[in-house]
Amino acid sequence: MRYLVFALVLSLPVLAHGDLINEFEPNPSGSDPAQQSVEITGTPNAAFDLWFLAIEGEGTTTPGLIDDGANITGTYDANGFASVSFSDFENPTMTYILTDTFTGTINTTDVDTNNDGTIDDFSFWGTVMDAVGVTDGAGSTVDFLYGTQLGGTDLVVVPNSAFTGDEPEIIFREGNTGDWYMVNNGEVFDAGGTKFANTAPPWTLDPTLTTFGSVNPSIPEPAGTTALLALGAIAFLKRRRI
Repeated sequence: MRYLVFALVLSLPVLAHGDLINEFEPNPSGSDPAQQSVEITGTPNAAFDLWFLAIEGEGTTTPGLIDDGANITGTYDANGFASVSFSDFENPTMTYILTDTFTGTINTTDVDTNNDGTIDDFSFWGTVMDAVGVTDGAGSTVDFLYGTQLGGTDLVVVPNSAFTGDEPEIIFREGNTGDWYMVNNGEVFDAGGTKFANTAPPWTLDPTLTTFGSVNPSIPEPAGTTALLALGAIAFLKRRRI
């Protein structure tokens, strides 16, 4: 008699990419600061030496230009968080990249030489750990985002959404799932531009505020979800065949 055993993971999804962009302020509230910060996540207590780059996406300028960049170094804390600061980047539309190496030149290297929204040259960076494209919300049809081309995500704004047209003040990964959200004038939107409630609940924390150094706001699983998963696991384990 043999038992057919099914494994069921009861925990929430775990990001397995290694180093990731976790939280960033594309356009912090108020006047543009001299310095801005990005929070990344990685192996707890491990050292990192990475590049954080911004690819221009506005079609009326030079799409594909590596507009800004910073070599970021440090050590993740015991929870796998690290916040690093650098000179203020230009506001979106931009695609932000986290990579292990960069051999190009800031404000000179162009990876979309024919300005069609498709990257032509991937040789200026090494392994892309993470990438996220951020719109300025203006609804221009000539702006480009390159995040999905690099295995990441593009945060877009759907037509007639409640997005005001300003650049997002904050972008962040939801604390449990790692899904991207953006904050625009005190309102919260998902990666497709759908507006979400911005109060707690449904959020564990106020999603319109930064949480550098700690777990980002999350939307708790509906009551009973974990119990149903557990019952499903028990049912699978009881199944057998001869």
